[in-house]
Amino acid sequence: MNPRLLAACFILSLPLVACERSTSDKDLTLVRADEVLALGSRDKGLLGKSKRVVIIDPRPTALYEAGHIKGARSMPMPTMNDVAVPELGDFKSVAILVYGTNANDVLGPAASKRLIELGYDSVYTLRGGLEGWTKASMPVVTGKDPG
Repeated sequence: MNPRLLAACFILSLPLVACERSTSDKDLTLVRADEVLALGSRDKGLLGKSKRVVIIDPRPTALYEAGHIKGARSMPMPTMNDVAVPELGDFKSVAILVYGTNANDVLGPAASKRLIELGYDSVYTLRGGLEGWTKASMPVVTGKDPG
């Protein structure tokens, strides 16, 4: 095959092999602690059925064990690419809530963007992080278990 033709085919096929989409802060959907309970009912799946809500804590394991939202899965940001797809699998139809430590913590928004890039569409970021959650008198548990 002609090397120039082969090179042209390769260059023209590059847009077709892109597997991730880029994200920005405009792609984030922020929710307050009091809105979290409504996520499953607000985000309807096929046939109008409520979706399951999965809570992701992207903070380091030590912070997760010191206190996390009840039911949250520990998924530290550095391991998210390797862990998200095996743990969440094809749960692309679930609502996913992500949070950091507080409003200044970049981990929550960064993890939300990463999940969006991995193809999860119903990703929400908790406004104010765990600190906002506790200020709203919502339950927090400690330890390795999601609780």
